[in-house]
Amino acid sequence: RDAQESRGLGDVYKRQRPDHSKYAEWKTCAINRVTFERACAQRAPPSRLKELRDEQILHVEENFAERRIVADARSEMLRSGDAVFCVDDKSGSDWHYMPMPGNQRENKGTTADFRYRVCLQGNFYPGRGNFYSFVPPMLHTGANFGCSAFVTTLYKLIIDGRMNNVTKLMRQSDGGSDNVSWVTFALHVMLVHEGVVDEIDWVRLRAGHSHNEADANHRLALGVFYPKKGIGPGCCTPFDFHAKLVDGLKGMNGGCEMLWQLANFNFKKWLEGCVHSDFGNYEGERWWRFKYDPCLTTHGFVRVTYKTNITDVASSTADEWKPHIAAPGGSLLQKVSCA
Repeated sequence: RDAQESRGLGDVYKRQRPDHSKYAEWKTCAINRVTFERACAQRAPPSRLKELRDEQILHVEENFAERRIVADARSEMLRSGDAVFCVDDKSGSDWHYMPMPGNQRENKGTTADFRYRVCLQGNFYPGRGNFYSFVPPMLHTGANFGCSAFVTTLYKLIIDGRMNNVTKLMRQSDGGSDNVSWVTFALHVMLVHEGVVDEIDWVRLRAGHSHNEADANHRLALGVFYPKKGIGPGCCTPFDFHAKLVDGLKGMNGGCEMLWQLANFNFKKWLEGCVHSDFGNYEGERWWRFKYDPCLTTHGFVRVTYKTNITDVASSTADEWKPHIAAPGGSLLQKVSCA
């Protein structure tokens, strides 16, 4: 029904940013809002208006329920001595280009040709350490990129002694191509298989509703250069960019370190023999658990289970976690059959 009603609307559903919010309106919310406005303009019956209102209310309630579950898990892990919570995200539209020097101004005629294109990759471990990776324009993003940033920062915490006695890691990410790939799954399995931790929980909130610590830190980073709307000191070189970020974000919980990500590890090549050729159908599952199991001697000692929805719970006919499926031939991951 919504698809039929949205035909011909063109740019009506473009995302908007209300005055009180720092984030753009997500597509689903925009569709529900515009559909309701159209129904009002067409004098739809009260029953239809109530149906549209209930649809948006349900959408908001589902998102808040998922966010509460992840927030509770985060709080519990921050209080624990053997568990670590982490969140990672590549910065969005605020950092397509390096901030302009303070005595210059941006214009459409020179932006594309004379500005240094850059982004920041954030990998944050609240209470343990926070990392911003300076990503130059020639570096390709994707699965190898996301895994390289994650492993590099995790290794830095380990060699600094900030991961002592840690047995569980919970990772929250978005659903972009930097994360949702068979390479990411294989990497998580490998970390548990090699004994880095005994369990990794990987969770993804819904697109457009995953505003979290990474988004808050991106806003803090933007405020270092533009404390007012489009007004601020800017920077003249990548090295100036680096120095000002380190100084401006030193008050973050766990401190902030800047890394220069100049190359990606080739995880695709390294891990391709560890995954069954039919592994797939995993994009819709949003909470995965990779756990050490000494009984799985022929499967790398790693049990992989998942939940389609973060709010899924056990019932009389279904388990909370969908069952592990053994992979043939000693592969670490098997095909996922989604309901």
